[in-house]
Order: sequence, then C-alpha cells, then structure tokens
Amino acid sequence: MNEKIRDVIHITFSAVFVFSIFLYISCGDLTGPEKKETATITGYVMDNSGKSISGASIVVTSEGYSASTTSNDTGYFELNVKVELDTMITLEIDINKYGYEKETIPVYVTGGGDYQLGEILLKIDYYAPMPEQERIEISGRIYDSNTNEPISKVVVLTDFSSRWATSDSAGYFSLGLKIIEPVREINFTFNKDGYVSATKTKYWISPSDSEGINLGEIRLTPATGEVCKEDATHKPSSIAFISATHKELNVKEVGGIEETILTFEVRDSSGTPIDIDTTVIVSILHGPGGGETISNKFIRTNNKGQVEARLVSGIKAGVVQILATIPTEDIEIRSQLVIIVIHSGLPDESHFSLAAEYLNIPGLVKFGVTDNITAYVGDKYGNYVKDGTAVYFTTTGGMIYGAGFTQGGEATSILKSCEPLPEDGIVTVFAKTANRTANTINDSIVARSTVLFSGAPMIRNIHPQDFYIIKSYDPNLHPSAYDSSRATVYFEVEDENGNPLASGTKLSITPNPDAVSISTNFPTNGLPDTQDTTYTNFKMIIVGKKLEDILSGEEYTGSVTISISVSGPNGRASANIVGFIQAE
Repeated sequence: MNEKIRDVIHITFSAVFVFSIFLYISCGDLTGPEKKETATITGYVMDNSGKSISGASIVVTSEGYSASTTSNDTGYFELNVKVELDTMITLEIDINKYGYEKETIPVYVTGGGDYQLGEILLKIDYYAPMPEQERIEISGRIYDSNTNEPISKVVVLTDFSSRWATSDSAGYFSLGLKIIEPVREINFTFNKDGYVSATKTKYWISPSDSEGINLGEIRLTPATGEVCKEDATHKPSSIAFISATHKELNVKEVGGIEETILTFEVRDSSGTPIDIDTTVIVSILHGPGGGETISNKFIRTNNKGQVEARLVSGIKAGVVQILATIPTEDIEIRSQLVIIVIHSGLPDESHFSLAAEYLNIPGLVKFGVTDNITAYVGDKYGNYVKDGTAVYFTTTGGMIYGAGFTQGGEATSILKSCEPLPEDGIVTVFAKTANRTANTINDSIVARSTVLFSGAPMIRNIHPQDFYIIKSYDPNLHPSAYDSSRATVYFEVEDENGNPLASGTKLSITPNPDAVSISTNFPTNGLPDTQDTTYTNFKMIIVGKKLEDILSGEEYTGSVTISISVSGPNGRASANIVGFIQAE
C-alpha cells in the first residue's frame, strides 16, 4: 500500500473513533441541539372546605400547546408541557370537574423546569344538572302546631346548597340535593310569614342514600298563637340594593380592607319597605374562586325591611357578583347584581420575575439595538398586583429607561445597546419594587435577567484543516480501517468572547470544484435566540459525489476548496479549508 495513503488512513481512523464516541454520548445527529424542553406544572385540586378532588381534568388550552392529565386521589396532578427554550409564555390551564365550577389559571413559564401552583380551589356548582346517582331527595310534611292542618307555601332552605323548595297544599315538600361525597350534617330551615321559623338537622347524608331521606313531620308555631293570613298587598315584591361599606377590597392578609357589609331592602309592590319577617338569601353568583365568602347567607329582615350581609375576601383578586333572592312558591324575587372588586396585595418576592424579549442582541457591533425587558409582578397569592405599581430598572451595560408601571401584572422598559459595553458580553438587568414588608425602596425585592451583547462573527478552531477522501474506498472490504470515503471537519462560529451570535445568523458552505457533497448540523433556519454556547460548536461531513451527481459528468481527482461563510445581524465572516479527493 502506498505509504502516504497508509498514514492518511491511520490518522483519519483515530479521528473517526473519537467522533463515533462523541455521537454515542450525545446521541447526536445532524439536527443540532434540542429546541424544546419540558415544563412540569404541579398542584392540588381542592374544594372550598379543603377536601381533595380526584378525577379533575387539567388541560392546557393555549393555542400551539397540547397537554392534559387528571388529579389523583389526593387531588395532586402533574402536567408536562413541551415549551420553547428560554422563552417567556403564558399557558392557560382549564381545571374542570363535573359538579364544580370550571377554573382557568394563567401560568407564566420561561423554558423548562418545575412550576408549582399549590392548592387550586373549585367551587361546587349547585345549579348544574344532577344525574340520578348524585341526587338525594329530601322530603317531609309541614303542619300548623295548633290546628294540625298542613301549611302550604313554606320555604325550605339549607345551609348546604342554594337550592330551595316550597310546600304544596298538602304541606308536602321535596328538595333535591347534589351529594357527591358524605356530608356530616345539613341544617334545614322552614320559613313562612306569620310563623316562627323552625330548623331541623340531618346528620351524615351520603351518596348511598339514593332512596331519599324523609325528615318526617315538621310543625310550625304561629307567631301570634293563631294562623296569620297573608296580606296580598303587603308582601315582598322586590329587593333593592342600598349600600356597601366598601366597594373595593383587598385579598386577605395583606394589610388592606378584607370585608364589606352589604345592605339590601325588601319592598312591596308599591315600593314601600315591608315590616314583616322575611328570609333573604344573599349569595355569590360569580367570583374569582379564591375562598371569598358570605358569612351570613340566610338573613331575616329587620323592622325596616332590611338585611345586612358580610362579604369576606379570599386569596384571589377579581370581581365578585352578589345576588340577594327571596324564594316563593311561584317565583324567585331577585335583586340587581352587586359588583365588589377584590384587589391584589403588594408585590411578593416569590412572584417577581424579569425576562428579556431577546436573549441575544448584536450589542457589541451595533449601538441603538433595543430589547424589551418585562417585569412580571404578583402578590403572595399569585394575583396580578394593582395596575400602576412602580417598578425600577437598572443595567450593567448599555442604558435602560429607569421606571415602568404595571398593567395586568407587567411593567416593561427598553434596554438599548451603547456604552458602557460589557467585557464578556453579558449584561445584567435589575428590576426593583417595594414589597409588602419594605419601608423604603432600598429594602425592596429585586429580580434580574441577563442579555447577551454579542460581537462580530468569527469562524475559528477548524480541525482538521485539510482532508483526504478516496472515493473508491470500500469499508466493507476493510472493516477494521477508517472509512476514507468521507471526512468530518469541526469548527466554531462565535464572537470574540466565545459567545453565540444573534438569532437569524445563517451558514453557507460551498465546495470548489463541485465534486463533494456536504452536510452540517448548523440549524437550517439559522441560529435561535440563545446564550447557550452549545450553539457555537458545529461539524460538517464531506463525501465524494457519485458520478451521476457531478455536473461535468466526469470523475475528478485533485484538490477541493471549501468556503465557509456566516452572515446575520452581527455581520459577515468567512474561512476556507483545502482537501484532496481521489476518484480511483
């Protein structure tokens, strides 16, 4: 064998052995580094009483993302979502379970990692249609305690549900309740104008009571010792909202106002406040679902026809819609909807983060390149802070607008490339805001993010700097020798600090003459927006072309020059290597 060829085979065999180990370890091919990673979102689904909810459906509904799971027996769920690398996105997650009101939660995700949502509270939907297996029929008959005559139009209420019923002319009533799991006790209240209200308690009602529960006979005592006749001209006709001590509240435990007193007035058909004893139900029709409550749900009117209900905030900000109703045999009298706003608390360190729109800008070669820097600010419960919350920005490189004010939990400033320039290309941006315990801005919470100012492009560390290809070499005839029919060349594309170039940088490789084909693991659509130095190391594989693929139609033996060039936001750079190809 020719001594020169033997030496080439020996050298290239060693190179391919190392290259093969690299492929095995990295499981690499020519597709380049992975651009997606997994964000793991966990939490517990609970009801307002603190009980876990199993079998709840958790689904990502944001366009372009697909993931779903269900909660286990402890209410725990784990949702894995494939997301872009180092990119801030908002995922909308729907949490749903039959018999409960659906909850939609926004989750802010920046690349892979663990995101813990804690406890997610679902409210029971008492007005949802009830399947037979969940409907427990509560029945009984109501009598006058003096005459033993049945009483009609008695309103039957419970402290378990907003459902109600009225007795018929025979004193009989039937009330369907949705029982999903055993309930320790339910109190039933019986109200009728002219009678003293009565209460009966039933203990341990469960879904197994499918045949229903009979409360037996309930006897009401006339308020005056005799049966009172209802005055048709002076009975409840409407409910007016009078006032609220506070129209705006804060979430609990942040030092703000947590409760408000709502006053309603019951009026007859002439608009006159009634002076007879009437039960009014005050309930939350819709709310943010953070544990907000009406502390006194069933209220008797005073001598002015008024009732007062106390609304207490929970841990979520949002709008609460409150409704007052009076159930009657024929209709349900309703008030207008009352709107109370629950605001979030002050910024919390665990819910304060900072992200750049672009991770990598050509800031070392161009002045005036801009990058939006956004602070995401929430309170201790993960609510958006109140709009207009001030956030202050500083930077170690370039310049930035010094302050921003939140809108929807976000405050954005603009970073601009200019002096001073960072020596290593890494700029750190800081955001600062006063938290719920700080007395001065110097005691504030701080978030930080980095932006890479990348420099002029360079192609360097090319190795080997030449190659020798024997097209006629058959590795099947020489299984222990290096495959001389191809060559692998490694090279780096980076700036002077060894950092990756900006997004959109593209690579071009051209052989002269056109006697070889070349493949590379450089991203086809150009570099992504990244600070990862993995995106500075690349390789190309050079293979001699088949005769039918050569434009001249003739075999070629001789030297081949390969031109490597990059172009993009950072500028242009090029380099050449020269090798030899032997046709036969």
